[in-house]
Amino acid sequence: MASFGENAVHAYANINQSGSQSINDSYNITSVTDNSTGKTTFAFSTNAANDDYAFISSAGNASGTTTSGRTQNPDDALSVGSFRIRNFNATAGTTKDDTYVGVIVISDS
Repeated sequence: MASFGENAVHAYANINQSGSQSINDSYNITSVTDNSTGKTTFAFSTNAANDDYAFISSAGNASGTTTSGRTQNPDDALSVGSFRIRNFNATAGTTKDDTYVGVIVISDS
């Protein structure tokens, strides 16, 4: 289980980004917002102590093989209450909604 504290997991989420975006499982993520294809905002239930946290992410096809590379980048400045990612299909050179997007946030909160 995640815990708060110095350099602890502040939040995590497993979402379905395709169609009407939905959270499959999460900790300290209150909602996700569909900003456009491949772009999602994750809102924290409890704010981070500052906006200097780090996040890691992965994405792909939840029910089969993901056949092209993906990268996820910050799509806006990080804030204490939320962060936004851009899911990018590296092979096609376009943003992409995927059926699996996972994020983990590490912070000082």
